[in-house]
Amino acid sequence: MVVSSLLLFFLSILGSSNAVLQYQLQNDTLSTCLVLSDGSLLIGTASHIIKLNSDSLTVNSSLPLNTTTNQLLLLLNDTGLSQYVLSCQEQECFLLNPNDLTSTVSVSTSPTPSTFLFPTTPDMPGLHTEGRNFFVGKDAASPTTSSISKLQYSSSGSQLQIVLVGSQQERAINLARNFLANFQQNEFTYYVFVLSSFDYKLQIARLCSSDTGIEEDNVLALTTYTEAELQCNEMMNPDSITAATFVQYSGESMIMVSMRSGSTNIICAFNVSEINRRMDDKLFSCKNGQGTLSLKRNSGSVACPYNLEPAQKDAITPCNRPGCFHI
Repeated sequence: MVVSSLLLFFLSILGSSNAVLQYQLQNDTLSTCLVLSDGSLLIGTASHIIKLNSDSLTVNSSLPLNTTTNQLLLLLNDTGLSQYVLSCQEQECFLLNPNDLTSTVSVSTSPTPSTFLFPTTPDMPGLHTEGRNFFVGKDAASPTTSSISKLQYSSSGSQLQIVLVGSQQERAINLARNFLANFQQNEFTYYVFVLSSFDYKLQIARLCSSDTGIEEDNVLALTTYTEAELQCNEMMNPDSITAATFVQYSGESMIMVSMRSGSTNIICAFNVSEINRRMDDKLFSCKNGQGTLSLKRNSGSVACPYNLEPAQKDAITPCNRPGCFHI
């Protein structure tokens, strides 16, 4: 969620007096907040990276940035660069030592820095996964389209290299996505987003965290992308969809979404298990010849193949899509 200028950034810390401490951003916008191993906080804004003492929310140190673009802050915990932070703005990334914000190391990137590598927005921070991978999403910023990308990092000494594994990019501007939330559960990574050009159509996308990508028309493409529409029976046509979050409730994984229509505000809950069932049923129907198949995103669709051999059908799973089996 974006915090506007002069709006107070609140973090609750209960002391003996149960007082709520606060830190105020002056003419700046909050992008990311990380909790470090020592309990201190690292926040990224449009123009600074700031380390706060957790017990008082006072500034420990601050690093001004030569940009007004909100940056990605991502903890790197499973490399020789333990507790270093990857920070990216516009056309550069660097390693940041939280204990000394003035000490930064530039990051070598492969391929050449592009919009695939720097697609973060305040509403879509990076999502760190196992195996030195992370996913990032790029919001719909006209006149560009939005994308979801998977990247992988490796380290050698103090050097970090980032490689694009693959991306899923909307090629039609009118299908550009405004992201609300992302989360990871079991073997999948999920994104909840709104297609605002379609009267606030709410969608969820799922990718396998292990997706290795393939080359398609000289572009590295993620092959396990599947999406489904989320409809709330209590509010079928909302005026706006303001927030979404992932929660565990009574042993169930749920997505809670805040919606508004006129003066009415509601929160809708969607069961992740039911969403997975719908997506898996769609894949099962397609490999049995029912439904449509898209070989290239938003370039039209063709009927699902009806003559697959049993062995070919068995090979097609949510996380294995041979032959660009996109649905």
